[in-house]
Amino acid sequence: MASELSHPAVERVLRALGGRKLTAYAVAERDGVAAVVVQDDVTRYVVLVERRNEEWVVPTAINGGRRDALTPRPSKTESPHALQQVAVIKSGWPRADGERPDIAWCAVTGTAALDARDVLVATDSDAHTVSVRLDGYVLAVVRAGWQERPSVAVHTRDGRQVADQQP
Repeated sequence: MASELSHPAVERVLRALGGRKLTAYAVAERDGVAAVVVQDDVTRYVVLVERRNEEWVVPTAINGGRRDALTPRPSKTESPHALQQVAVIKSGWPRADGERPDIAWCAVTGTAALDARDVLVATDSDAHTVSVRLDGYVLAVVRAGWQERPSVAVHTRDGRQVADQQP
């Protein structure tokens, strides 16, 4: 864990959010993009940082969200909320005409139940499976159409696959 939290994209995000007392919480890197999660006691920021020309580039607009109150993780994964506190964040470079890209990077976060082993996040153009952290946090990075919401399926230790059916 310590090595992922020392990822160079973390330093870039902390610098971009300068003046706040934030700590790195999670990082996931995939194909030249890093999803960096930093937080304080009240706010959590999930930032997609892209590697361009050998530099980690932080987006100019970074939005944070209020951290949900700590609630006990459910013991069993159940539909329709296979993941709790799901958030989906997208980022992509504009097209030449200045419009949003057709395909963008997408970070999906949430908290899994105690019986969860890993989580599959899939879109029309990509799929990625990530392990559930010891504290239940899930951070996955996939490519997705700008208007597309990734599907999420939780794989449990007893062999079940439970689809998350949140809108």
